[in-house]
Amino acid sequence: MKKDLSFGNCFCCVSGTVNDIEIEFEDFGNKYDHDQKNAPEWGCGNMQFDPIPSTPEVLKKYSITEQEYDEICQELAEGLSFGSCGWCI
Repeated sequence: MKKDLSFGNCFCCVSGTVNDIEIEFEDFGNKYDHDQKNAPEWGCGNMQFDPIPSTPEVLKKYSITEQEYDEICQELAEGLSFGSCGWCI
């Protein structure tokens, strides 16, 4: 698998490719603020990425195996789960 993912330093974004296909993180899970009530005015209280189960369509779209899917989910979780942040603009 060819994978090139990059994450924003201060923003909850990801860009890159998997096997030359531009990644859409929504294919692998959801990211959202798990603690909005304690978030700063311009930020998140607890941003987390929550993986979802793979589908045959996603595996085919990126030409990946179930194990590679899990590896991508782990990397997305590490890059998009960062707790509190006040950098939203």
